Amino acid sequence: MSALGVRGLQDDDEEEYQETVEPPVPAGLDQLTAPHLLADLRDACDHVGRAPAFRQCLSALREEHQRLPGLLRRLDEQRLRG
Repeated sequence: MSALGVRGLQDDDEEEYQETVEPPVPAGLDQLTAPHLLADLRDACDHVGRAPAFRQCLSALREEHQRLPGLLRRLDEQRLRG
């Protein structure tokens, strides 16, 4: 799993997760989503010299959720690349 390790998945759960279709994002929700907050966190990490650690976690997040194109698009829009 990712460096973020939100929760452990068993092999069967991982397979099911990878096949899950991404639900649509309701209008206006993009303003409150994690990519917006992650951009603020990125800036804070840059300020205190923790940019490499942030990029490593962001890379793990992108890898874990590579089958969610909407999330990746929103990360790209915030210039959040690992």
